[in-house]
Amino acid sequence: MTRIYLDNCWLQSFLMVNKSNRPEGAVYSLHLCLKIMTETTDPKQQISKVKPIEAFDAGSLRNPFLAAIFAWLVPGLGHWYQGRKAKAILFFCCITSIFLFGCYMGSDREYGVARVVYICWKKGETRLFFIPQAFIGSAAIPAWLQKSRVEQGSKPLWGGFMAPPNTGGALLPEGNPTYNAMIAKMARYYELGTLFTVISGFMNILVIFDAISGPVIEAESKKETDKQ
Repeated sequence: MTRIYLDNCWLQSFLMVNKSNRPEGAVYSLHLCLKIMTETTDPKQQISKVKPIEAFDAGSLRNPFLAAIFAWLVPGLGHWYQGRKAKAILFFCCITSIFLFGCYMGSDREYGVARVVYICWKKGETRLFFIPQAFIGSAAIPAWLQKSRVEQGSKPLWGGFMAPPNTGGALLPEGNPTYNAMIAKMARYYELGTLFTVISGFMNILVIFDAISGPVIEAESKKETDKQ
């Protein structure tokens, strides 16, 4: 509770600085934070003076497990389903943009788009990076279809979009590159693309957890009901 209070004091003072356009910046923010904290010695009164960033009645949230599924399918969709639309928009924009940037970095005119997102469970060539990438949800579903096609020797769809490379020296499907060929041509951009798509997946894991657990701060109406 003390940590939440201190964080909110700092945020409140920071917003006051932005509104006043004071040049002192962080120093003035600290001054306001200390002023808010020392106005009263009663912790309950101190906390009541700070406006919560997100206060929500956890009991009124819609099905948290269904929200988690929606959050996995599309980042932020679970929060939109729960009525937490500001967070939904924030999560969708941030996580989706990071994932798309990673896909762009891991693309090549010859080999196709988003070649850093693919599935391969063969011994010695296991793509463990796909585990966090899979938490991006529906955006990673094409990788499952491409995996089955390449393993059957069929040509990947959509110009190689999210298709796994040929493994074990296989020549089929024809025209599909090997992992070493992609690394040789795309160099550091391949690693950067992998990094950004993995980060977006890890971020969405936190979003899914937030959809299940709900906001940290309870709404005032809920607290008053508990007291009665």
